[in-house]
Amino acid sequence: MTYYENNNVDPSLSGFLQEITLFTSQDEMDTSNHVSLMTIHTAKDLEYKDVFVIGLCEGVFPSEKSLMEDSENIEEERRLAYVAFTRAMEVLHLSSNRGINYVVHASNTPSRFIKEV
Repeated sequence: MTYYENNNVDPSLSGFLQEITLFTSQDEMDTSNHVSLMTIHTAKDLEYKDVFVIGLCEGVFPSEKSLMEDSENIEEERRLAYVAFTRAMEVLHLSSNRGINYVVHASNTPSRFIKEV
């Protein structure tokens, strides 16, 4: 008896692709005490006791590319920031860093998203 026969899954390529697209690396995560490093897109629909969002500098988040283009791109990055910030159930940690941003060859300044919170 195969996996498909035991789990009532369509054994066709279409069925396989439909089944596999529902899985993410989060499905196999151990829920013990550990740190997970992930993108904001991966964190969507998940919640954690503590969340750290790092790199909140102008030119990084929001990205330099979105700053150079139209305001629609800034709004999309603002929505992503909202997703990241709302993953925290208890404590949200936001950080920016000092120093030089070598992309824009200027000093780092804190992201507008920090000020907006």
